[in-house]
Amino acid sequence: MRGADYDQNGETIMKNGGMIFTMDAIMAIVVVFLAIIAAQTQMRVAELNYWDSMYSQKLANDVIAALDEQGVLATLDAAAIESNITNVLPDNYEMWAEIESYTTDLVVNRTIAIGQEPDAGKPVVSGQRMFVSGSDYIDYYNIIRFKVWLD
Repeated sequence: MRGADYDQNGETIMKNGGMIFTMDAIMAIVVVFLAIIAAQTQMRVAELNYWDSMYSQKLANDVIAALDEQGVLATLDAAAIESNITNVLPDNYEMWAEIESYTTDLVVNRTIAIGQEPDAGKPVVSGQRMFVSGSDYIDYYNIIRFKVWLD
């Protein structure tokens, strides 16, 4: 068994063992805090992406629903629909839509494209809505498929 070391005043001298354990504990705490900060940052980014896509989906559905309610979609006029989308949609968003129009016999009558397709690599939210059109009676069953993205 080894005895303790004393200095000139008779007090025990602390060896470097305590210092090494202290530095080890400090390094462990730093690593844990860095891991927590990294996890929070990733969670925040994932949360923002989720809310951006949810907002985009809601916005696109609201725009299409408003155009349907106003009767603009029922006209099947590409220029009028695109003009109304441009007026309603916020400036930092873009939208593409395609309308497939079916006769009452469910035969494709025509397809109308509105806007430009999004560039590859942009996060896009898509959806579809069905509506009817006609003068006094139901002449056409229509499906509008749309994509919306941040410009």
